[in-house]
Formats: sequence, C-alpha cells, structure tokens
Amino acid sequence: MMAHEVNNTLGATDSILQTTRSYLVADEYTDLNDALRIASERNLRLTKFMRNFADVVRLPLPNLESIQLNKLVHDVVIFMQSLAWENGIGLQMETMSEINIQADSGQIEQVLVNVIKNAVQSCEPGNLVKLVISENQLVIRNNGKPISQLESNQLFNPFYSSKPDGQGIGLTLSREILLNHGFHFSLKTNDDGWTEFVIVF
Repeated sequence: MMAHEVNNTLGATDSILQTTRSYLVADEYTDLNDALRIASERNLRLTKFMRNFADVVRLPLPNLESIQLNKLVHDVVIFMQSLAWENGIGLQMETMSEINIQADSGQIEQVLVNVIKNAVQSCEPGNLVKLVISENQLVIRNNGKPISQLESNQLFNPFYSSKPDGQGIGLTLSREILLNHGFHFSLKTNDDGWTEFVIVF
C-alpha cells in the first residue's frame, strides 16, 4: 500500500516535471531544464526502488513443479550473456550432472539473474563467472573482487549494498526465495580467491 501511494504521487509529479520541461526550451532556461531532468530521473529511481521494496514484501510462496535445472540455467546464461560481454567478463556453464528439482521456475530464474548480475558487477574485464551444476547443487563462482568479512556479515540484510548505486534488494529477494524453497545456500570468498554462491537442492 505504501509503495502504491508513493508511486502514485511520483507519477503525477513526474508528469508535471516533463510538461514544465517542454516549455523551457529556450537557451536561457538550460540550467533550469537540466535541474528538472535530474529531479525527474531521481523520481524514476525512487519509483523503481519502491517497486522492488513491494516485491520483497509481497513475495508469494513458490509454485512447485518439476524443473530441468540444466535447461533453466542454460537459458539464464544466454539471457545474461550480453551483460557479461559488455563488461568484458566471461560467462560459462559447466554441467557435471543432469538433474531435476521441485521448484518455482520463475522465482529460481530471478535468483540466478540476481546472483549472476552481482557476480559480473564484482568482476573486471578478463575475469570469469562460471556456473557449475553437480549432483545436488549449483555453484555460481567468479574470480572478481573478493567479499570482505564486513560485507559477508551484511550481504543478505535488506537495503545493504556494497555498490554506490545498489539498492540492496537482489540478495534479500534471493534469500527469501531460497528459504521458501527449503534450499540451503551460502556466499563467500574461498582461500583460492574465487567467490562462490552455492545452492544445495
């Protein structure tokens, strides 16, 4: 309800901002037009933030079905490949077992998108993100920036983010999804420097 009411106000406010900007096309209004643009962009970011907040609050229970995990992971890797390429990051999938799981495909897909995105954003050009499927688990590993002990203690807390423009929603949402499925999970940087998000089915 809070997100709905806030977004109603933001929508109306942004409409006024855009209408006003359309009248301020003369050179003498350049600075004012630019200020209104910045205010409008902030509105849009706040709208997105409130939408994500609402998603966490109203997360539905999983609709369980038999899923071919290998196919789901393969499809997500293809979907996220462009993000990896744009950042000069390798994105690979390795299959050691063909497994089926009982899960909500849409929710597990959202977890994978969030985890892969975080992994890519922690990497530098030339680094690698690798998804490995074994008999009873999926490991998403990367050799990018390691997770500090301080970050490790905060990562799954709502609205905590180590990124300057992060909202701290993705891992919170992923945690809730995995807990609702009864899947065990962990996220840490190992002694070899590789950071691993492990999901045990």
